[in-house]
Amino acid sequence: MQVRLLDMTNTDEALAAARVSATAFRSPGKYRQLLLDLQKNPDLTFPDPRKGDRPKQHWGAFSDENLVAVSASISMHMRYESKFVPLCGVADVATLPEYRRQGAIRLIMGELLRQAEREGHVFSYLFPFSFAFYGKFGYSQGCRRYHVELPMEQLTRLKEIGSVRACKQGDADSLQTIYDRFTRDCNGAVLRSDVIWAEKCSRDRWSEQFHTYIWQNEQGQDCAYMTYETIAGKAVDVLHIQDWACSTPESIIGLLAFLTRYASQYAKVTMNVPCHMNLSHYFPEPRLLRHTREISGQIRVIRIAEALTRLHQPDWLRRELAATAVSAQDHWLSLLVTDEFLPENSGLYRLSLAETVPVVQHLADPSPDSGYDLRIDARILSTLLLGSQGLEELAGHPECQIHPEMNETRRKLLYHFFPQKKHCIYDYF
Repeated sequence: MQVRLLDMTNTDEALAAARVSATAFRSPGKYRQLLLDLQKNPDLTFPDPRKGDRPKQHWGAFSDENLVAVSASISMHMRYESKFVPLCGVADVATLPEYRRQGAIRLIMGELLRQAEREGHVFSYLFPFSFAFYGKFGYSQGCRRYHVELPMEQLTRLKEIGSVRACKQGDADSLQTIYDRFTRDCNGAVLRSDVIWAEKCSRDRWSEQFHTYIWQNEQGQDCAYMTYETIAGKAVDVLHIQDWACSTPESIIGLLAFLTRYASQYAKVTMNVPCHMNLSHYFPEPRLLRHTREISGQIRVIRIAEALTRLHQPDWLRRELAATAVSAQDHWLSLLVTDEFLPENSGLYRLSLAETVPVVQHLADPSPDSGYDLRIDARILSTLLLGSQGLEELAGHPECQIHPEMNETRRKLLYHFFPQKKHCIYDYF
């Protein structure tokens, strides 16, 4: 098989990619629409996705010149350690049934990730059909969250405060400000552009039944928003909050209390909540709220050295580590990393602990007697860097081993160096 980038402005390649996706996902709508558009206008030109708001590259695997598998990489930015780093989102992965289990996606993922590395992406993220399948390509557990079910009868006990108004064109800046405040300390949150917010405000709430409301406090300040939709059920309909953000604790109460106006139509409200938030604080009967903890996607580190360089190093922690050093080697944090899918990432990474500006050294072929603090697989390192799990939680993982002769003081300090952090992703792609 051969793998290359597809030209989605080319009619034949766009149609071939749509056929693969239609077959794999059993959803012919996009392919059918392309055919209708071409029937109406045979000279129709397709926009180049590489020049969009979130540049998108389409990859294809060919067998005897026939396109048999596709995937897409989306260029965006993810919040990491309070700043934004380039993120490669992976989506639209599909293979014709007769060509599955022949390595087509493995070939695509290898080319896609190496291209992402050349373009400067630090991490990659995807939402898998199988965690084990993408684990073979170096992806591990990404952000965690709670899927919360709120009985409507519990919401009716909340007191309505502030005021609520329907979102309209011109509210994009307000939505963005609320979202930025909500996610500013949250690893994994994707940067949303002005174009995305403008599109959100311009959606037809009547035909699409996606309703966005903004909550204001008593001073008239916009502090929260939510977008909700109806999920039809066999017995009762469910009101699902599809997207939301708040900048003050009282604003979440204001939003949820507003929904009690639907008490006669819905038995419950569902929403996704980051793990560092606990909605049970707001209800007198917290046991009636159902919290289901789930993993939302998978993450993969692409540029290990850059990710380590950007790690937040508290001054007190560096001082404590320096005070416990008994040799020059102890002034470095040494990670012996194995990356089977991208072996060029393997090796010994040494992160300075004594320098004000972090320095990372990468020894691609370390000697057998090279010392290390942590022996870790790149998959598990990805989760550790994101902070959805801390080192203390991962210490028992078979692919994460703290040096057996490390003293207890340094071990505990390393737990503080790699703690669990606020994390969540609020977008799908």
